Amino acid sequence: MKKQIYERFQTKDLGTVKFFLSMLVEHEREPQTIFLSPETYLAIIVHRFSMYNCKASSTLLDPKTKLNLRTEVKESTKIHTYQNAVRSVIYAAIITRPDLLYATGLVGHFTSNPSTIHWQAVNRIQRYVRVTKGYQLLLGAGKAVISSEQSTIQ
Repeated sequence: MKKQIYERFQTKDLGTVKFFLSMLVEHEREPQTIFLSPETYLAIIVHRFSMYNCKASSTLLDPKTKLNLRTEVKESTKIHTYQNAVRSVIYAAIITRPDLLYATGLVGHFTSNPSTIHWQAVNRIQRYVRVTKGYQLLLGAGKAVISSEQSTIQ
């Protein structure tokens, strides 16, 4: 395939990919696995939204909190910040962290008119991300696993 690409386009082989779309990429040829780590990207998110000194959270959502649509519409300068916070975490969920998908999808429903409760939910997700930013996606022969040094989620 490389030969066909070289024949058609002017290209340069830079070797094995190590960093792609804000993800660290590690290859292991013998067990035929690839590790995708969003740790650098997630560290940037945590820093951008000033969550680096926050209290840690071991869960994504508070089971006691009910997120509902607001009936009154308020103009707020923080709506844009809320949208950026949600968008940033959704990107991480899509590329390498499927464990974040449900929670980010849930808070994403309220991007047009977030309330304080919605902000608290997004902050809790970011507190969880700060603690679990070392998790990485392991792609191998016939399986995909989220792993860290402490645990593995299949």
